[in-house]
Amino acid sequence: MNNPVRWLVFLLLIVGVSLFLFENETALPSITAEDVQKKIAAKENILLLDVRTEEEFSEGHLANATLIPLQELNERTNELEQFKEKEIIVYCRSGNRSKTATTLLKTKGFRAMNMEGGIRQWNGTIVQ
Repeated sequence: MNNPVRWLVFLLLIVGVSLFLFENETALPSITAEDVQKKIAAKENILLLDVRTEEEFSEGHLANATLIPLQELNERTNELEQFKEKEIIVYCRSGNRSKTATTLLKTKGFRAMNMEGGIRQWNGTIVQ
């Protein structure tokens, strides 16, 4: 890569990929656990979607949450069709799996938001 043109092309490629990834990361709708609690208190029309494993869910989850583990979500999005008009708040343990799930749901036309920090940031009631 001693050729200056190759270096320039390589640099432009890296900058382009970085900008693409940054734009997509910042475009992901997210919400804090505190704001989710406010929506619940205000009885807003939302669906809480837990994308953790069944074992994690049984150890404790948000009240009235629906469980669809991330690894099953793509095949089970049809179960969410009835909630297309609702805002879907997606959560997991720390917020990483829910980012992936939120991205998937957005590509399928759902109004999904990622709960930042996952259930670890939740200060409200956890049910078992």
